[in-house]
Amino acid sequence: MPWTGPVLPALPGISFPQKKTPTWSKVDAEALSGKRARTSLFTYPRYAYELPINYARNTQAFAEWQQLIGFFNSLAGGVGLFGYTDPEDNTIANQEFGVGDGITTGPFQLVREFGNFVEPVFLLNGAPVIEVAGSPTSAFTVDGYGRVTFNSAPANAAALTWSGSYYWPCQFDEDTIQGSKFVTNIYSIGALKFSTSKLV
Repeated sequence: MPWTGPVLPALPGISFPQKKTPTWSKVDAEALSGKRARTSLFTYPRYAYELPINYARNTQAFAEWQQLIGFFNSLAGGVGLFGYTDPEDNTIANQEFGVGDGITTGPFQLVREFGNFVEPVFLLNGAPVIEVAGSPTSAFTVDGYGRVTFNSAPANAAALTWSGSYYWPCQFDEDTIQGSKFVTNIYSIGALKFSTSKLV
């Protein structure tokens, strides 16, 4: 099921440098001998984004400031979930997400590989193209978390692949946005800060 919730608008004033920071969490345990053991609490990272906005206009013809503030307020600041289109990480082609065993119909979680690391994909931007052993199929359903269930079990050893676009599930880090009006009807924002949310 494609994501039908709010999506961060593409604002023309977004500039550089843009930050994207992967974050993990771990537990440290140290023995009396000094030997240290570390255990990860995360199965995949969270990403923190910072997008500087050089300008957001507040006129009848160009209303980026109104659009951004309205979007932020509709989410109650950092409460609501929204989709973000990462310009360099939003599309995948022929990504394997499972292997059939002739018994299991699902659910199979859609994933994407980036730099040899595989992570789940939750929010779909449009309908995915699903193939079983290289042949496209429409005999499946996808839930709101990107989990695929087939009408009948894929054959044993059949590769399950998908192609399509996706959003990153995000929430704003703060409950305020500070805009500075540097000329009439034009605001600048130091950085729009938000992070991905772990849905499962």
